[in-house]
Amino acid sequence: MLTYSLDAPSPSNATVDPQTGVLAWTPTAGQAAQTNTLVLRVTDDTGLSATQTVRAGPFDSNPAPPRISQFRLTGSNLELTLLDVTPGQVVRVEATAALQNPASATVWTEVHSFTWQANPVVLEGVISGDHPAEFFRLNLSGQR
Repeated sequence: MLTYSLDAPSPSNATVDPQTGVLAWTPTAGQAAQTNTLVLRVTDDTGLSATQTVRAGPFDSNPAPPRISQFRLTGSNLELTLLDVTPGQVVRVEATAALQNPASATVWTEVHSFTWQANPVVLEGVISGDHPAEFFRLNLSGQR
């Protein structure tokens, strides 16, 4: 029987299933920006073992843009489900009553802002009667 484990200097938030050897690891922002060393050890039932060192990173700091999987406006309620947003990223839901030409002349009003924590998220009741909105956009640039 084989048993799997991780040796130092593997990241403390990395885990390996001791029976299957399947590695699970979601790098933190700090880990994503650097090269990380993971050391996988396999040990047999006689006590013999071997290691394999793997280096991973740095990872792309510009992930794919988020996707909208659900967008529904009912009265003044906006129900929005987003996928693939980076945890910790600020998301602003903005609205306007009309689009202008040129597009840079369009005035967008922030109707809700939140810091992304998990996938997916559903926002309800973020549109008030003070915003006669016809068009919505998501601003993930961190700028107003």
